[in-house]
Amino acid sequence: MRSVEFSAPSVPDARVQPLLAGVERIGVLSATDVQPMAALDIERVLARLGHAVREQVAARPALTVIAPEEIVWRLGSVQLDSAEVVAPASRQALVDSLGLDAIIVVELRRLEARTTPISPGPYGMTTDPGLDLAVELRMSLVNLHGKGVWQQSGQEREWRASPLQLGGSQGEQQLLGALSRPLQRFLRQVAPPPSTQVRDFDLSGR
Repeated sequence: MRSVEFSAPSVPDARVQPLLAGVERIGVLSATDVQPMAALDIERVLARLGHAVREQVAARPALTVIAPEEIVWRLGSVQLDSAEVVAPASRQALVDSLGLDAIIVVELRRLEARTTPISPGPYGMTTDPGLDLAVELRMSLVNLHGKGVWQQSGQEREWRASPLQLGGSQGEQQLLGALSRPLQRFLRQVAPPPSTQVRDFDLSGR
């Protein structure tokens, strides 16, 4: 006997399985109503989140994932959030123009950022200046053929030592870290990573 280890697709959460039944083409879109910050590129962070969603969902077998860029290009400059995607006219446009069966919408609902004269360290508070971020992210899975909508929201706070000036790659990395936690919880239910399984095979030839 020989044990062979291999990866096998994991099953999505039971609550979202009806929305994914029969889905062959799924879109990914990111959106926000948060006002732009001159020193923090929110759109770039959301684009990275959209890429992460696309990569994980694309690992599902027999599923074609349509990127946000193609959705925006096909629909023009229209800005969609989960509320507008649910509207019949928007659903029909996504079906007719892109042949989508479902769409995942990632929305940054709230972002508060403030610099602080102190910051938390491994052994308590330090005198290093810090950046304190509070965010709210909402993720929606919308079946475009009327089978329903499943949403999940998450609020996170990320406070760490940072230069006094807000912005730059460090600030964007901090924002990405805060947003990635609720996003990963959502993806574990919609597109869980493959599981590792072990099977024993008889190689004796008898």
